[in-house]
Amino acid sequence: MSVPFFSYTVERDALHKWADAMGEQGLEAYHYKKNRISMDGIVTPIGQKWKD
Repeated sequence: MSVPFFSYTVERDALHKWADAMGEQGLEAYHYKKNRISMDGIVTPIGQKWKD
């Protein structure tokens, strides 16, 4: 088996649609939820910005 060849056909816009649907406040909430603590458990600058 081998990896098939892929050709570029069009720009994907799924991420842009998702971000537009979330809105600015939704994106901020998502960033806080997903990025406030690093993988090794350290509070990030995003987490320090919105201390609970």
